[in-house]
Amino acid sequence: MKQSFYIFIPFLFFLAGFGLLSFFIYEKSIKTPALLGHSVVYALRQATDRGFTLKILSEKESSETIPGTILAQKPIPGALIKPKQAVFISISKEPYQSKIPDFSSLQLEESQRIAQEKGIFIKEFPLMHHLPSRTVIAQNHEPDILYDNQTIHLFVSAGPQTRRIMPDLTEQEHEAVRKFLESYGIKVTIFKEPYDAKRHKHLLPGTVIAQKPLAGSWIDLKKPLIVQLVVI
Repeated sequence: MKQSFYIFIPFLFFLAGFGLLSFFIYEKSIKTPALLGHSVVYALRQATDRGFTLKILSEKESSETIPGTILAQKPIPGALIKPKQAVFISISKEPYQSKIPDFSSLQLEESQRIAQEKGIFIKEFPLMHHLPSRTVIAQNHEPDILYDNQTIHLFVSAGPQTRRIMPDLTEQEHEAVRKFLESYGIKVTIFKEPYDAKRHKHLLPGTVIAQKPLAGSWIDLKKPLIVQLVVI
């Protein structure tokens, strides 16, 4: 009987040792605290007090939280971890803000490309200007200030103003008028009307008495233009 008891002694020691080890391991296990919504400073204090380590897994841009706010954690709150085991957190950071570029003198296509790359909203307004067509003349926000989701207005050259008001050419000497118009690439057609001493007594021969287009009408120098003159 005594010999049988000795056989169980090693087994009893094993059970006692296992129980004691389990007791210490259980006692030393750490319950992961809830860190969500708290600051990194708070999380560091918890790590120091409870004996676990803290590692930042990632940073995410957020305009709705204070920079350094904990957005996620792993393991989840309440999970048992060992001493010095790492708790991984994701924290917020300030959203990246672009600076408004200087679009002036750039071609519209280049401005659109830059704005798209920087996530900037632009709207174009064409204006008659001496600069080449589709060149940015000005913008409504100064360059190098922080962009805050406002729309940037770009004023873009539509090329030189080509619309003109037709001048009154009547009672002018027709050769001088013809040379003037032809210097602008305008074709001139002259129709002769017999000189009437009574009707034209205040005019000299060779004077323009009628025209088409009429004086005061709009003409576009971009388009082919023929001016018809009636000359006495």
